[in-house]
Amino acid sequence: MKNKIPILLLAGISMLPGLAQAVAPANSTLTNTATLTYAGLATPITATVDITVNLTAAAPILSAPADSTVAENQNAIYPYTITSTANGSDAYNLSAAAPVLSNVTGAPTVTFNQGGPDVTSVILGASAASATQTAGNTVISVPSDGTADSAINNITAGDTVVIGGTAYIVASVTDDGTNGTITLTTPLAANINQGDLIAEQQTFNMVVNDAGTVTVSGTPATLDVTITAAASSGANPSSDDLTVTTLVEVTFDKYVRNTSNPNGAPVAITFGGNNFFATAGTVTAVQGDVLEYLIQVTAPAGTTLTGAQFADVLPPFTTYVANSTQLNGSATGAADAGANSPLIGGLLVNDAGSAVNSGTIAAGTTASATLQVTVD
Repeated sequence: MKNKIPILLLAGISMLPGLAQAVAPANSTLTNTATLTYAGLATPITATVDITVNLTAAAPILSAPADSTVAENQNAIYPYTITSTANGSDAYNLSAAAPVLSNVTGAPTVTFNQGGPDVTSVILGASAASATQTAGNTVISVPSDGTADSAINNITAGDTVVIGGTAYIVASVTDDGTNGTITLTTPLAANINQGDLIAEQQTFNMVVNDAGTVTVSGTPATLDVTITAAASSGANPSSDDLTVTTLVEVTFDKYVRNTSNPNGAPVAITFGGNNFFATAGTVTAVQGDVLEYLIQVTAPAGTTLTGAQFADVLPPFTTYVANSTQLNGSATGAADAGANSPLIGGLLVNDAGSAVNSGTIAAGTTASATLQVTVD
């Protein structure tokens, strides 16, 4: 079972379960002032004491992307969101247990990225409203973090923050060292109160690199990966999520027919109105006969192949028939390689519905290449 926290979508805005309410943001100053008056005193006497609020570490909220299906030796990519529940800025270390393999041969590794180089942690900011703010407004008053700049507890312009379960984009941040404001690009969807958490949310990808190969054909193959996002402060409170990657086999076959003297049995496949045979079809030929080879790959259901390429080496004692190479029954989009098929040097292929030579084979579809040779 997965440790999942659902993300709901409403009018294009991500919604999260209600976050902790009425928090005192880290680095804010709590000021308490007492007043003394008595008979004959013209001006009341005051006494003030301040304290600074420290960070209280808390486990973040991790989304739970759906399980995926990939072909052998592909990467499995899982997009996550991570949302702070702490009262201030903290770093969250990302880690993964060793993948648990079932009917899989290989040594897949797990990495994390945010659309660029690999990362091992994510820094999330957080603050809280210092006063009530009504729905429809975009400016939220927040306590200063003690530094006059354009950030509040690591929340800056362009960040995504979650307030009352709704995600917003930050337009700007001001902090004069005493008070601060966070301005949103869109109005508040609901009223917020003093102490309501303003929590940063980010995205990252978890990548299972090279999922491996199916050990026993026809038997289900899976990789289980549990990731952890742990706060670096406090007692390292953390959240986990389990993903299950299903590994499926790719069907790759080669067939032949004698176009000059059709023979062989049993028929393995019919393509383009012609019968083709596998090795068991016992096709024979004599000098001068023209043979046509058919190469096919089928992407498994649930996964698309990208960067797919066919390469073929012609058998000895044959001569390539010029311009005979076709892709899905049409021109390949690549010229012959001198006196040889463009398959000699490798040719990007595609299913019939994808762009020619795109290398894309959609789930459940087939890419087919044919070429002819003459027996010397």
